[in-house]
Amino acid sequence: SASALHLEARDKWIGWDWALRRKHLCRVVCLSRFLIRPGVECRNLASMALGMFCRGIVSDWESAYGFKPWLLESFVDNSSHSGACHRAANWLRVGQTKGLGRNSTAESRRGPALAAKDIHIHCLEPDFRRLLGLPPDAGAAPLGPGDGLDGGGWAEREFGGARLGDRRLARRLASIAAAKACDPSSPFLKCVSGNSADAQGYYRFIEHPDEEAVCMESILAPHVERTVKRALGRRRILCPQDSSDLDYTSLKGCEGLGQTGTNKDGAESFGLRLHSTLALSAEGLPLGILSGELGARVFRPGQPRGERRKLPIKEKESYRWLKSVMACEEIAEKLPGTRLVNICDREGDIFELFMHWGKKRRIEMLVRASRDRCCEDGGLLFAQTRSAPVAGHMMVKLPRHSGKSARDAREATLAIRHAPVTLGVPRQPKPPGAEPIQVWMAHALEEAPPPGAEPIEWFLISTEPVESLERACQCVREYACRWRIEEWHKVLKSGCAVEKLVAGDAKAIERAVAINMVVAWRIMLMTLLGRGCPGLPPRTLFSDLEIRILAAFAVKQRLKPPDTLRDAVAIVAKMGGYRGRKSDPQPGVVVLWRGYTELRWMCVGAALALGIDSG
Repeated sequence: SASALHLEARDKWIGWDWALRRKHLCRVVCLSRFLIRPGVECRNLASMALGMFCRGIVSDWESAYGFKPWLLESFVDNSSHSGACHRAANWLRVGQTKGLGRNSTAESRRGPALAAKDIHIHCLEPDFRRLLGLPPDAGAAPLGPGDGLDGGGWAEREFGGARLGDRRLARRLASIAAAKACDPSSPFLKCVSGNSADAQGYYRFIEHPDEEAVCMESILAPHVERTVKRALGRRRILCPQDSSDLDYTSLKGCEGLGQTGTNKDGAESFGLRLHSTLALSAEGLPLGILSGELGARVFRPGQPRGERRKLPIKEKESYRWLKSVMACEEIAEKLPGTRLVNICDREGDIFELFMHWGKKRRIEMLVRASRDRCCEDGGLLFAQTRSAPVAGHMMVKLPRHSGKSARDAREATLAIRHAPVTLGVPRQPKPPGAEPIQVWMAHALEEAPPPGAEPIEWFLISTEPVESLERACQCVREYACRWRIEEWHKVLKSGCAVEKLVAGDAKAIERAVAINMVVAWRIMLMTLLGRGCPGLPPRTLFSDLEIRILAAFAVKQRLKPPDTLRDAVAIVAKMGGYRGRKSDPQPGVVVLWRGYTELRWMCVGAALALGIDSG
């Protein structure tokens, strides 16, 4: 049948305006009826029927009406149906209806509202946005990893349109991010060269009284939408999640901080705990931030550990791991045909995580086991996994690690085992409704570590079948990509200096950290994109003025001109102090953010001399 005249979620997904919608609405066809009688039992019949329909409608419609449809839309009653068959047939859920009829509006509606239904879209013409004359990034069009991240206007694209209750706040947010990216490690007053109006606007923003509208979630929302666009069309997305403590012990009068630990002398430290989730390509390229949460840790010093364990999962600090999984499930709804893998370190090894996965099964889990759980057959998890035969060996590059488990960077040869196991239900405390869960184990052991080094041993729990050496090695490689989020935390703390923020309460710190999270991601992407996609044009990440400055610097230093992204990143690294000898490793994040800071100040000076915008 004919498509709906007004459908906010659909129109926003397409990205067209009123005039384009009026002209081309005939290209959208509505699947208004779809029924399989309850008595018919045939596995996968619904998705197969939808697929056959989608493959045949283009030619049938053209022969009947003389033109080809570009999109299909349909509505699913979510009170009785999940839409799983639509997702299996590559339909995409883009939102919900507003409870209006086909021709009605909010003003003309009479009587009670209709039940809201899920809107599903199927794309018949992949190039429909170009045919509509829309820009490449209109609506929910897919983006490349570096699209729209050049020096001019990147902040507006990543933060613009944030729903903060006032459009002026969204514009202020973009200007703050653009200024901060020019000199990430400096205080904001230095970033704006002492401009009082800009500094006052910054403090008014982070100290805004509306805590519900101006929060980390709403600040990051536009960036999350673009992250989804960067993930569109990819077969596999890795979603590592992790926590990191931000130390604000020096802020004596700051309200809302919590205890983060004690030092060796017993002195307490205070701050906030950041828990976040990144989106990585299968090659480990950071596509963006999927979720973030910043808050004070909850300590119950007078409560015995046994009593704390009996608390419901929503009252435990570990609930943040489960919330990350639920956020990934929401993202998965927008990425048909893409498999999301949520990756957790040992701290995320909680049974409720696997319980939740067993009920939903919308994404996959890869968790490093921290405890020797009981299996359903009575054995222990670690012993049962170690008893499996060695399937083969693989080489893994281990980065340098500081802290309690300090180690130098090295290459390790790991013996690989894999085996299916059934996790038993914990006895104390037993989660309500818990049942044994079938998972697979991938075991990696360094059999011959260097003298004095602790051997690497990983027990990885996967919700995907691990029935071959190739799949077990893939699990190990994907878990190794989890280090990306630790590198990002390092950029956030050292490169963006978020632990040196000055604010009167935790809410103001949360807003400033949210902005710096995206700035740190862009710095990290600049480093890795120059390595992983060296042939891209330099305009991918740099503005025209930045490229002119890089070219002039290259001539003076007798370097290769910035004809490609790799060459441009190499010049930036040179500005940051990278020597570039044959024995030197590739430039890291630290040297690149130093170099980019120098580049931005050069651009400011050149813009002042030429009387142009510095971009």
